[in-house]
Amino acid sequence: MTFALRILQKTDQIMRKEKLEKRADGNLLYRCSYKLVRAKPFNHLISVCILVNTVTLAMDCHPMDVLQEQIIEYTNILFYFVFLLEMIFKLTGLGFGEYTRLRSNIFDMAIVILSTFDFIFFVLSAFTEVNFEKVSSIALVFRIFRTLRILKLANTWPRLSFFLKTMLDTINSVGSFGILLSIFIFMYAILGMELLSYSLKMTRLDKPVDYFATGNPEVSDVYSVPDSNFDGFVNATLSVFIVLANDGWTDVFFDYYRTVGGGMSSIFFISLVVLGQMILLNLFLSMMLEKFDDDKFERES
Repeated sequence: MTFALRILQKTDQIMRKEKLEKRADGNLLYRCSYKLVRAKPFNHLISVCILVNTVTLAMDCHPMDVLQEQIIEYTNILFYFVFLLEMIFKLTGLGFGEYTRLRSNIFDMAIVILSTFDFIFFVLSAFTEVNFEKVSSIALVFRIFRTLRILKLANTWPRLSFFLKTMLDTINSVGSFGILLSIFIFMYAILGMELLSYSLKMTRLDKPVDYFATGNPEVSDVYSVPDSNFDGFVNATLSVFIVLANDGWTDVFFDYYRTVGGGMSSIFFISLVVLGQMILLNLFLSMMLEKFDDDKFERES
């Protein structure tokens, strides 16, 4: 079955190549554009432009003098026209149907379109009387998309393209796992609210006290409740996420260990770590790593 599929893919590739060559023979502009986009020096030049553009974006800082800001902006405009010409040459040489057959080309087109809006805002702010402050927030959104240009390297870097495609395919195929993870977080958030809610309060000396104590000078108007708590559903969900992310969850555990006691808090947090971190998330990682198969990369190449 796999061998037959490879034969069909190879046959389709040959037929599409013959169709493009026949299309190029009938028009001088098509032929020149087709040979240009198929040439390796052209693709290498685009890759160098992507890398240089990435370095230019990394030069952005605050505060920044006027000269440096102008250099960065005009360099960005230069690379915008380079990528715009790349898209035009590919559309001319390959045709719209063949160009949009690859998702990487659609991604490149989207970046160019978004960069066009960025260029329009630059022109409005530099050469007209329009107050740039009024559109600065919108312009900032389109400037953020400049950083996506580094992903254009996937067109000339097969392994990077394979990794990006595998990541997207994996995300699409683990929807059921996302539902399972959401249910797991919901269950432990509710369980934490039942066992640990309204039991965490600290004095000025960071000592645990009775949450509902009255008449105690240490529990007057000066007390603190840590941000990671189980007093409400939102805070409980975030606390469970912190434990699963393995980001400072020991502080949360230690606070409840001192206030609730070692038995209940230990059972809750140890079971959450074992089931959530060590089993559930490692299962997800194994699903991800299964997709990154060198043999599969060689076959697709």
